[in-house]
Amino acid sequence: MTIIICALGALVGLVVAVVCRKLALPMVLRSQEAHTREGNVRILGIPLREMTIFVYRFVFPFVFAVVGAVAAYRLFVGDLR
Repeated sequence: MTIIICALGALVGLVVAVVCRKLALPMVLRSQEAHTREGNVRILGIPLREMTIFVYRFVFPFVFAVVGAVAAYRLFVGDLR
């Protein structure tokens, strides 16, 4: 039962990450373009736009899935000390 609860929490986290990518990413990219002068800001040699898209596409789903699983476990299984 614990694995099912954690899996459902991770699924909710993934859904939140996908919605965040669909709704927030375009606004973030527009904001970056408006606030950078030349548009050639680089982080570790990678353009800022590409790094932002990478984070929203790959890092956020992983983080949100882990947080969702932990939150579901704490909410439904874990004891609150």
